[in-house]
Amino acid sequence: MKPVHIWVTILGWLLPTVLSAQGFDDADFDHNGQIDLADFLALSAQYGLSKGDTGYDARYDLNLDGHVNFQDFLIFSRFYGQKRPDISVALHDLLVGAEVQMKAEGLSELPVGMLLPKLDAEADRTALQDIAGSDGNLSIDEAKFALGEPVLSDAVSGALQAAKVQMQIQDAASLPVNDLLGLVATEEDRAPARGADFQRVLHVEI
Repeated sequence: MKPVHIWVTILGWLLPTVLSAQGFDDADFDHNGQIDLADFLALSAQYGLSKGDTGYDARYDLNLDGHVNFQDFLIFSRFYGQKRPDISVALHDLLVGAEVQMKAEGLSELPVGMLLPKLDAEADRTALQDIAGSDGNLSIDEAKFALGEPVLSDAVSGALQAAKVQMQIQDAASLPVNDLLGLVATEEDRAPARGADFQRVLHVEI
């Protein structure tokens, strides 16, 4: 194992609860579908910079505290080495359908065995099993990850749903981030790390 892999792996063991609000896309700086040495070097080049400094780039400030520091490396290390799977059109459509079904029926997961017969290609069946993992069930988060959709905390997802209703009532096209944060029930979920979810999702049509 290369030294940089060892160092990042060790970081991944530290303070795992701090990392739960961040997603794969936050750490995939070059948007190539995998988090690798290129992303690590890009983050390293920003280390020590703060908001207002020449060259500071907020993309690398993963916990949105205004500084690129050790906390951001801890977040990054959680995702180092991960790769978004390449999926066919047939598997993409199945995952979309599975996600819609789970949301409609209030399910958190579906048995992979129920989905496999819907795929003709052996490569697609193997890819689905890889996406779902060893437990044999496909979760909503696993489907979202494979489809390239943001995976959000329950608190943030709930606030976004409330925001949609509020915008419909007010006939508004958008809401300020601070208004969205006000929809989150607890102070813990208003932490800067949770704000990263809002910041990222607001780039997508709500």
